[in-house]
Amino acid sequence: MTTVLRAEVDTAAACDNQLGEGPLWDGARGALWWVDIAQPSVWRCMDGQVQHWPLTALPACLGLHASARLWLVGRREVGWFDPEAGTFEPVPQQGVDFAAVRFNDGRADAAGRFWAGTMDRRMQSPVGSLHVNANGVQWRTQDQGVTLSNGLGWSPDQRTMYFTDTPSRCIFAYPFDVDDGVLGPRRVLVQGSEGAAAPDGLAVDADGGVWSAQFGLGCLHRYTPSGQLDRVVELPVSRPTSMAFGGADRRTLYITTATLGLSEAERAAQPLAGQLLVCHTDVSGQAEHTVRF
Repeated sequence: MTTVLRAEVDTAAACDNQLGEGPLWDGARGALWWVDIAQPSVWRCMDGQVQHWPLTALPACLGLHASARLWLVGRREVGWFDPEAGTFEPVPQQGVDFAAVRFNDGRADAAGRFWAGTMDRRMQSPVGSLHVNANGVQWRTQDQGVTLSNGLGWSPDQRTMYFTDTPSRCIFAYPFDVDDGVLGPRRVLVQGSEGAAAPDGLAVDADGGVWSAQFGLGCLHRYTPSGQLDRVVELPVSRPTSMAFGGADRRTLYITTATLGLSEAERAAQPLAGQLLVCHTDVSGQAEHTVRF
């Protein structure tokens, strides 16, 4: 049985993002980090204060680190971002052909490796791949045939990894070995129907529920580990992009949103579009892992 809920949503940060993405809850600092891909910038909401840092290159996603730095994966550049100094230090990368593809979403696993997917720069062909980086330099390909890589996450027991390919409307599940970072054969967890909303960012709660932002449909879907849709959370915006569980009990759900591609009339009808939204849930999320290289 699927439960449909109308979320009581507030604005956590008035940020007017064109394409907010990649939210991460930094439990050590009590902060929510995310990026605006279309208006290149890193954002932070901490203690009710919102701060952002403009970037000179387009970002894709972030990774937390025990230091004050962030692992910043850009569409073409990868390296360390220091929010205290406002500086970016690029690190030469191996294993990715940036002439053909670019990075999109990514996340650190429980062993401190960083996973990220690449995508066709024209978003037309399945030339992207799923990669893992264990030392900050070398990317190892773990799967191929991706058109637009998106949200990923892990089951609470770390034995399953989830990964989204937006144009195919698929969320895949892989057997996962956290010790060596190797994936088993993928299976389709969720197959969306043609013409339906596109699955975007992803988060996995502490009960194993897989949450997926439904870009264009104005809601979040929660799936059971077997792929059954058991909850739909309706939102006051049509283009949610991703979500992260945060707060002291990790029951606060932060939701990034987009205005990119909306008409003037659509934006007028959705005054919260582009803002960082927040609502409360009856389930808690998992702690975000940190990069360890």
